[in-house]
Amino acid sequence: MRKMVIISVVLLLSISILETGNAALQNNGNNFIYDTDLNITWYAVANNTAMHWYDANTWATSQIYGGVSGWRLPTTPGTSSGYSNEGEMGHLYYDELGNQTGGPLTNVGPFTNLRADLYWTGTEIDTFHAWYYAFLNGSQGDVDKGLYPYFYGALAVHDGNVSAVPLPGAVWLLSSGLIGLIGIRRFKK
Repeated sequence: MRKMVIISVVLLLSISILETGNAALQNNGNNFIYDTDLNITWYAVANNTAMHWYDANTWATSQIYGGVSGWRLPTTPGTSSGYSNEGEMGHLYYDELGNQTGGPLTNVGPFTNLRADLYWTGTEIDTFHAWYYAFLNGSQGDVDKGLYPYFYGALAVHDGNVSAVPLPGAVWLLSSGLIGLIGIRRFKK
């Protein structure tokens, strides 16, 4: 009996690890996209309103999604202008969504309104400048924070997995089957 319980627990853990360990972008529902590589959660609905950096930063930090506050703008290392797969924005564009250097944006994955546009990052250069990331072509650059163009949007990101993924149905089915087997065994004794 003890051997059967141990084997069942190992099997149960194996199934749950396989379910969550295969994809780097994990859709947690409710527009929460968990990046298992960077241990961050993206909010899948981009704010495509033209805004300067101060408004974008205020928008991201004031959001409460799924009852969770503490959202922020994504970061980029901001070491040089040009094509970059570094930082949270570059990782999303190239590594997770599989877009090519120079564009165009062909894959938006689970994001509902990500556009081939420029998005603010939370990485500041100095008091007056910050970095943007171009989902037009996978590049980054620096710009005046107070610039109010018609094409700078924002994405919100949160450190960690803010929305736990429910256990898959197969795990619940296996668990209930094991409980039934244990009950039948006890009934027979």
